[in-house]
Amino acid sequence: MHVFFDREGRPWTHATELNLATFRNILASESSPQTGRPLRRSTINHKLGVIGQCYRFAQRRGWIESLPFELEGARVPYTLRLVQPKEELELRPRREVRRFVRSFRAWRDQLMAETMWLTGMRCAEVCSLP
Repeated sequence: MHVFFDREGRPWTHATELNLATFRNILASESSPQTGRPLRRSTINHKLGVIGQCYRFAQRRGWIESLPFELEGARVPYTLRLVQPKEELELRPRREVRRFVRSFRAWRDQLMAETMWLTGMRCAEVCSLP
């Protein structure tokens, strides 16, 4: 973010919502210097959240008078966040699931696998059942 404001010739203390949206768009269009791949939307949203927390901190310290955008709690508004596309859930055929469940030797493990398949519970949730 600091590099962005240096490039724009604007101090970070005078940021606007438009500046942050521009920064978001730059992140979405550039590749990661470490991997060379585009940044994931969740990574960009996380970075925007950290920026929002930094501005909240700066306001509490008196370094800035007001926030450059409206914050809900310490979160960047949804208008700035990138929308996460819903992934299609791929369900395996029932016979493959049955074969997988029966592949466990202990009845307890079979029951846990069956419970996770039928309810959608996570492994940790099933393990915590009495």
